[in-house]
Amino acid sequence: MIFLVVVLLFSISPARSQPKSSAPVYEYTKVNTFPHDPTAFTQGLLYPADEVGYLYEGTGLYGKSLIRKVRLATGEVVQEKPNANPAEFGEGIVIHGSRIYQLTWQQHVINVYDRATLALLDTLPNPREGWGLTTDGDWLIMSDGTEAIFFLHPANCSVARQIIVRNGGKRVRQLNELEYIKGEIWSNVWQTDLVHVIDPRTGDVTRTIDFRRLQPVRRGDVLNGIAYDAATNKVYVTGKLWPELYEIRVKDTCVDQQQPCPPFDSLAPAAAAPTVHPKPMAAAASAEETDGNSVARTAGFASAAVVALVVVVSVAAFALRRSAWGAALPVWRLFDTRKSGDSRPQPAEGARSLKRRGRSKY
Repeated sequence: MIFLVVVLLFSISPARSQPKSSAPVYEYTKVNTFPHDPTAFTQGLLYPADEVGYLYEGTGLYGKSLIRKVRLATGEVVQEKPNANPAEFGEGIVIHGSRIYQLTWQQHVINVYDRATLALLDTLPNPREGWGLTTDGDWLIMSDGTEAIFFLHPANCSVARQIIVRNGGKRVRQLNELEYIKGEIWSNVWQTDLVHVIDPRTGDVTRTIDFRRLQPVRRGDVLNGIAYDAATNKVYVTGKLWPELYEIRVKDTCVDQQQPCPPFDSLAPAAAAPTVHPKPMAAAASAEETDGNSVARTAGFASAAVVALVVVVSVAAFALRRSAWGAALPVWRLFDTRKSGDSRPQPAEGARSLKRRGRSKY
C-alpha cells in the first residue's frame, strides 16, 4: 500500500520544464577611438539624433556630479551643468523632447533640465535607486541595480509597468547603464564587461556582448557608458575614468566557438517593438509572474490530491485497526510511523539565514 502511495505521489507531481539555454555571447571589434576625459566618472552617455558630432554625458561622485555636452571628435566640453546639490550622486541621463532627465543614485530624486540651457526645471520623486536611463521615444526606461527595468511616464516619472530580465531563465541582477537600440534595450552589468541585449516586451536576454580587452588600462574603474547614433547605426562605449571612448561594431562570431552563433542582427526583432501601453502595477506584477502560474496551479492541484489520498488511506487504516479484521490482521501497523519509546518531535534540519549583500557604486 505504501508503495502505491509513493507511485501516486510521483505520478501527479508537476512536470518540470527543461532549462532554457543562455543567450549567445558575441565578440566585437574597435572601429574608431576618440579622446575622453579621464577624470569623468561616467554614469550616462547618449548621442542625440539632431545634434551631429556631439555627446551628452552624465557623471557621478558626491560633489562632482554633473551633466555636459561634449564634442565627439575632440572630447572638448562645450556646455556643463554641475548638480546644484553636492549631496547628490549623479547617474544615468536621457533626452526626451526639450528636456534632459538625470537620475540620482540613492537620493530618490530625478532632476529635469532644459536641454538648451541646462537650467534645472524640476525635481521629481523616485522611490528606487537610480542607475541607468534611456527612452524608446514614448517612455523613460530605468534600471535600479536589480533585475527589474521600469517604464516611466515622462510627465511625472511614475511607473507604468516593469519587466524582469532573465538570461536562460535565470534573473540578471545589477543592470546598470541602458541604451535603446533598434527596438531593444542594451544594458551593461555593473562591474563586468558584459552588455546584454534585452527584449523590452518579455525581459528575455537575446544576445550578450563581451567587451573584455576593450580598455587596456583600466585606471581603476569599469565599463559604463553606451551611446547610439541612429542616423549612422554607430555604437559608442566608454567607462568610468577611461581616457578613451570607442566606436565599436559587434561581430558575427561568438566567444565560445562551440556554441551556435547566428548572425548578430538575425536575432533582433523583425520590427521595432510596439509602443508599450501603460498598465496598473498590479496587472504588471501579475503579468511578470505568468511564466510560473501554470506550474503553481498544477502543484496546487497535486497537493490537494495528495492530501485527499492520505486522508482516505489514514481513515481506512484506522477503521481496519478497530474492526474485527484488524484484530486478526496486523496490516494497520504499516501505517503506524511512531518509533517505539520515542515520541519526541525531531528538530528541523536545513534551516539557514540569507543576508542581502551590500552594494557600493564605487
